Parts: sequence; C-alpha cells; structure tokens
Amino acid sequence: MVPSVDNGGNELGKTWHGGKEPFDHDDWDSGNDGVGYDQNADYDAHIGIDVDTEMNDINQSVFVRIPFNVSVSDKKNPTS
Repeated sequence: MVPSVDNGGNELGKTWHGGKEPFDHDDWDSGNDGVGYDQNADYDAHIGIDVDTEMNDINQSVFVRIPFNVSVSDKKNPTS
C-alpha cells in the first residue's frame, strides 16, 4: 500500500504491523514479484505490483506485508 490521505495512510502509525490477526488487508494491492516502478523499463520484468501512479513525484514510501510462518522448532529459547 502506498500511504495517502485518501486511504488513511497518513495516520497509519503502527497499525499496519498486524499482530491482531486476521489483519484487514482489503485496501492493499496483492501480487507476486517485486514492488516498485521503473520509468525506463529496465526492471519491469521484476515488478509484479507497479506503484508508478501512486508514487512517482507524489510519495516516497510504500508499505509491504509478506506473510510467513514460524514453527516452534524455528524459535530460539530466549533463556539459552
């Protein structure tokens, strides 16, 4: 999501971090590959979510959420 006044991004604070799952991501774009834009088409093949319209000469930030799972065996014991 590219934060803006229209989508409430100017007041997000840390609410986009999640932690209160299921996270409501209805206003967020979704896709595969990279997030960004390229005016010269050098990186277009690597951009799955093109944010040119929302960012170019408008905004310098984009928020990206990538889902992942952590198993119990992946966690380290904090006391050891």
